[in-house]
Amino acid sequence: MRIIAAFFIGSLIMVSPALAGKIAATVNDVPISNFDVVERTKLIRLQQPGEFNNLSAAAIQRRVLDMLIEEAVKKQAALKQGFSVSEADIQEAIRHLEQQNKMAVGDLAKTLTERGIALNTLTDQILADLLWLQVLQKNRTDAFEVSEAALKEKQEQIRKILAMPAAIVSEILVADEATIRTVAEGLKDSRFDDLARLYSIAPTKKEGGFVGEIGPAHYGAAVWAVLDKLDAGQLSDPIQTDKGWLIVAIHDKKAPLTGDYVDIWDVVQASFPLPFEAPIKGCDTFEMHAKGTAFPGSLQRGMVSPAQLPVPLKELLTPLKTGTLAGPVTVESGVMYFMKCEETQRKLVPSLEELKEQARLEQMALLSDKLLTGYKRLAVIVYH
Repeated sequence: MRIIAAFFIGSLIMVSPALAGKIAATVNDVPISNFDVVERTKLIRLQQPGEFNNLSAAAIQRRVLDMLIEEAVKKQAALKQGFSVSEADIQEAIRHLEQQNKMAVGDLAKTLTERGIALNTLTDQILADLLWLQVLQKNRTDAFEVSEAALKEKQEQIRKILAMPAAIVSEILVADEATIRTVAEGLKDSRFDDLARLYSIAPTKKEGGFVGEIGPAHYGAAVWAVLDKLDAGQLSDPIQTDKGWLIVAIHDKKAPLTGDYVDIWDVVQASFPLPFEAPIKGCDTFEMHAKGTAFPGSLQRGMVSPAQLPVPLKELLTPLKTGTLAGPVTVESGVMYFMKCEETQRKLVPSLEELKEQARLEQMALLSDKLLTGYKRLAVIVYH
């Protein structure tokens, strides 16, 4: 049995005055209730934690309502063209979500129940997606096909970008030579970021001159030739550019990446006031210990490429077995410890098939925006 028919027979009821206070909007007289908005908000919070950070309650409500309006437009457009989705299609989509999240059969429904979210909140979302996919497939054209030559060219572009060296830098840019000499003299006993805020005319002035990661193209070949000779922790001499005079601080340097794969380490690090002798093995144990004794905010965990680590840290971690503590390393505020949790490889250059799929998805997204804009113009949308 097709579930779409039942869904829309119930939905195509005109909104009565008694229900008006419970309706958030209508799309061609099909109501979207305030309850729908609340339930979808809970689902999005589960699917995408942090999606609504820094948004007011009113802004969240309006964003979710607009999403539901767009879904209603998509559903109605698909049904008008004769498309439908079966109960089996929806159950297959739910199972696919469970597999993606490494859940057993039925666990998704249990999770929704535990969070107080109605199951039909998810099935309505899946319904709209599956119906709209059929609309997009109908409107696809041969222009969606990308030639093998274009895909190979994209691969080479990615390889060239990866093969470029990079550095993490801060800058002080001033208008004239006299000022840059004053800055250079001041750097003998003052902080770089303080002088950047005081003298720099670059947009990075407010951030103490911090630029972030750059490559050879950022300042141009002439400036990069100077920076490339510096090591992490060094300052450049004053450099004249077409925008003024520049001093650059090198915080870190990253080696070029070659090949289609790169080694990746899962690393935990934390700073402590004093060394400790606790027998710690395993990253979970280290993290638990650090949460109670490390400096607040110093505990970090992330995936890094050893090829792009500072040489001393790479030499420290390379011989270590996973789950073994490295340190203490003396730093200004105390000591640091590191632990390598996992060693793996990450694919840097997508295959031709992966690039083809990326291109298809990008083109489908553009088509989706175009079609949805047209259908929304034809719809009667009323906010209550």
